[in-house]
Amino acid sequence: MAWPRKRFTATVGLFGASLGIAAILISFMSPESGLLQSAPEQNQQNMSDYVWQASQDTTILRAIILSICGVIGGAFITIPVAYWWFGKKPTFTAYSKKTLDPRGIPAWIMMGLMYGFIFPLIVGAYFLPFGREFILFLTGLTSVPELVVSQTDLFTGKWIRFMFVVGARLLYAGLFAGFVFGPGGWIIDKFISSDNQKSSRYTSWIITCVMSFGVIIFALIWISGD
Repeated sequence: MAWPRKRFTATVGLFGASLGIAAILISFMSPESGLLQSAPEQNQQNMSDYVWQASQDTTILRAIILSICGVIGGAFITIPVAYWWFGKKPTFTAYSKKTLDPRGIPAWIMMGLMYGFIFPLIVGAYFLPFGREFILFLTGLTSVPELVVSQTDLFTGKWIRFMFVVGARLLYAGLFAGFVFGPGGWIIDKFISSDNQKSSRYTSWIITCVMSFGVIIFALIWISGD
């Protein structure tokens, strides 16, 4: 059962990471988000007070950094859960098939809700604040000592405030991602658990990649709509 477990973990993790990218891009790269606004010139020296604002010429850089935050955050949640949730093959004679039965739709709906609520909190607590500071560092608005101090502050308690302040801005997109994650995960599970080895080994990856690229393309269309 080693390879089916790894395949299940990798495909669900990839889909969860892709949804993380989509949720972050929709929340922080759309025209109506504060991320695309420039800070007032007189306040450039206090850029640490502007949680998501940076200069206008760093849009691509910010999209890349935020996408990385989404990948890490989504995978951080889904990979351990998928590995544990796969379970062990029953040893009773009634379960003589070589694969496990897929988890039901209600279970995946619950998993989607869990993803939708936990993703904004975890990503908002650390990954996005770190991405913000890293963007400011790469654009020359903060120095290495300031970056170190900001990360120390984050580890020593600021993450609690960011969890709710930043997580709130991710809530709606996170819930939408969870709404998509449930049925998408169920479809992946159906192929992984198939008795047809080709479907389990290859089609599952094809379906996962199509859905993953699909949600990212949807997010890119969304943020470029205006």
